[in-house]
Amino acid sequence: QNSVHAVAQTRDGYLWVGTREGLARFDGVRFTSLDETAPQQLRHGWITALCAVRDGSLWIGSEGFGLAHWKEGTFTRFSEADGLLSNQIRCLLVGRDGALWIGSEGGLTCYKDGKFSNFTEKNGLLSSSVRGLCEDGQGNLHIATARGLSTLNKEGRIRTLEIRPRTAANSLKFVCESRQGGVWTGSNEGLNRVEGESVSTYGPEEGLPNRLVMAGYEDRQGQLWVGTYHGIALRSEDRFVPWPDREGV
Repeated sequence: QNSVHAVAQTRDGYLWVGTREGLARFDGVRFTSLDETAPQQLRHGWITALCAVRDGSLWIGSEGFGLAHWKEGTFTRFSEADGLLSNQIRCLLVGRDGALWIGSEGGLTCYKDGKFSNFTEKNGLLSSSVRGLCEDGQGNLHIATARGLSTLNKEGRIRTLEIRPRTAANSLKFVCESRQGGVWTGSNEGLNRVEGESVSTYGPEEGLPNRLVMAGYEDRQGQLWVGTYHGIALRSEDRFVPWPDREGV
């Protein structure tokens, strides 16, 4: 079985899918694998992250091959030798200013104007294992790490928040912005809403199918979808309803 780890859609309408066995493209009818002109590691390697750009190009993160950029049919690779902290990429985000943010097992990297800038525990991150990224409306970058949440502000200062010190709740899987303020994060110990220094935690007691929360997304209507180890749930007021159990589905 080929598990899917990343999905993105480029401006031309193609849907790109990253799997443990390479990168594929869907045209609305069929999936096609990359041709022989693409690097072997992208055709058969583990693709961990994808990020589409307004100019129609695509950034590709991988396990061991580093970072690649696809534009107009050509792939360009970037690795530790070019300035990345690690070739084990975990997440990608293009900021409002066009900068590419790269989360890896070595820390956080910013790629802008052809230059790499790096941030690690030495710069104030709680952990150099970066699992998720999101940018809020004020331009702050929220960074989900293996030891809690770090936030990089526009002035370049980092502040940190441990969700529940020295527990599995601190090993975060993702981070996404909440329209009501603050951010959502998930861990082995449930879903968290973080607003300033305040943390609210949700688990099976509030209706989640499972305590292991791996993904979250607020849609255009402001509804929160939560992906857990045992399925997906939709937030309804302050509780969560497993999606297959909803009426009419």
